[in-house]
Amino acid sequence: MVKAVLYAFVGVVASVVALIIFTPRRPPPPASPAQPDQAIIDRVGVVSPSYARTTAGALLNEPLAQILVYVDSRPASGSIESYTTHAASTWNVGNERADNGLVLFVFPDVRIARVEVGYGLEGTLPDARVRQLLESALVPGLARGDYEGGLDTFLAAVRQEMRNDATLHAATVDGHARADFSLAVFKRFPSLLRLTWFRFGEEGTEGRIGIMVFAVVIAGVLAFGVALVVNTLWRLVTLPRNLANARSAPAGTTTRRQGDPPTAVLRSLQVLEGIKLFEIVMGIGGVVFCAVVLMLVLSLVENNLTRKGRYSGAGAAITWPAAPPR
Repeated sequence: MVKAVLYAFVGVVASVVALIIFTPRRPPPPASPAQPDQAIIDRVGVVSPSYARTTAGALLNEPLAQILVYVDSRPASGSIESYTTHAASTWNVGNERADNGLVLFVFPDVRIARVEVGYGLEGTLPDARVRQLLESALVPGLARGDYEGGLDTFLAAVRQEMRNDATLHAATVDGHARADFSLAVFKRFPSLLRLTWFRFGEEGTEGRIGIMVFAVVIAGVLAFGVALVVNTLWRLVTLPRNLANARSAPAGTTTRRQGDPPTAVLRSLQVLEGIKLFEIVMGIGGVVFCAVVLMLVLSLVENNLTRKGRYSGAGAAITWPAAPPR
């Protein structure tokens, strides 16, 4: 048993070190185009300057999100999702307290559009809904070569979607942070896991060590909590059998001395021991304790990885058909 534990520990340490050293770092994105007075960046010239100025003014006054439209001929080589997620995060599009950024990337040469949704907007604009909006609102205009019309329709649909979300509106008005100490952090765990892995690829050795410390703590708490859940459920499932066995077991034959508890009390204690009541109670308490600790750690992780215009890779991409010849 000691050797098995030692080998497992060495294996975990070796895996952590290998992840820190050998995971390739993500290439840097292009220089930030997001100036304070810009919300439409067109490096190709598919929209007119007057349209860019007018639309940018409306987007800059949007209270529920920071929206940026970035048009370039084509993305950098490699994964489009990796490129756009890294770019949106590095540009810090989104309020620092809410991560409420949204970036629409349009690449006319390859006819690909992708939307990156900030971590704080993922509940309002899940991936499936973003793809629906791309298909219904953006693609028809781009497919006929009407970039301005397509952008107008899509941006109006996105803004309406956000206005329909009362929770997002309340959070924006109150100025609440995206990260909070509540059960809601468990619902955001998949997005947080994706964001953590993406951030891990961006960090150097020191940053990766810090992320791994959090990961090891979370994994340890999860493992301990799962063990408690399994043991507690087993004790509950076998409770009727253990109760019957404890009741039918012969009473202790130890000679009673003056001052000892009455036989009935001793018998009750014997029954409680037989049904493993202590393990059940401590198991339930331990599970609650693990849940609170996990919630606290996840909130700390979320607080450190977000609130800076961060993106986890949530969003959707779509390819539109070529415009018909005129």
